[in-house]
Amino acid sequence: MPNSDWIDLALKVATPTFVFLGGLYAMFEYRRFRRYGHKMELELDFDVIPLPGPPGSYVLDIKPRIKNLGLVRQSFPLIFLWASALRDTDVEAAKEGDGHLKMLDHVLTPRNLSNPEDPYFVDPGVSQVFPYQAVVETTSSHVKVVVCSYYRISWFAVPAARWRRKRQLRRARSKGDEKQAKSVEETLERLEEYRVDWFHTAVSVKAVPQNDR
Repeated sequence: MPNSDWIDLALKVATPTFVFLGGLYAMFEYRRFRRYGHKMELELDFDVIPLPGPPGSYVLDIKPRIKNLGLVRQSFPLIFLWASALRDTDVEAAKEGDGHLKMLDHVLTPRNLSNPEDPYFVDPGVSQVFPYQAVVETTSSHVKVVVCSYYRISWFAVPAARWRRKRQLRRARSKGDEKQAKSVEETLERLEEYRVDWFHTAVSVKAVPQNDR
């Protein structure tokens, strides 16, 4: 066989080999550094501002901040927030239990800051604030605000997410954990309706101004 034929044969064999190895290396880089993965940080700050008039009325100036540390734009069809106040019974329950303080007096019911039809988004490298103000009434000494941001996953990731959540649901039901099962069912509903799966949570607690309570 002439040398030119050997060279052509070697090139035909080497080209797909290099392409295959290059693809493996790209997958390794993606899995190792998550170059196109979801990389977000959620921060929360808020102020309790007394309103003029009878004591007990306040404005909650809530400022959730989402930082997109990844390389692709991320959209958020659901950005839930709610607020609750501290009760004396909450403190007593924490002392009698494991010390975990649960503030269950809801002064601001859960609401979605975003619009699922036209969701908020954050571009790569951007730190975006989504301010929200609400009037609440409370005689408590402390207020807690909670924010949960759900980011939209790609269509290709939906089948794997659905399979994973259904497996979690079967496991929770087999253990008789109805609370966990209900939580997974709600996650599946959000996945099917809004194409969201994972979320970030931020919690902050602040004292209500003493001289206005």
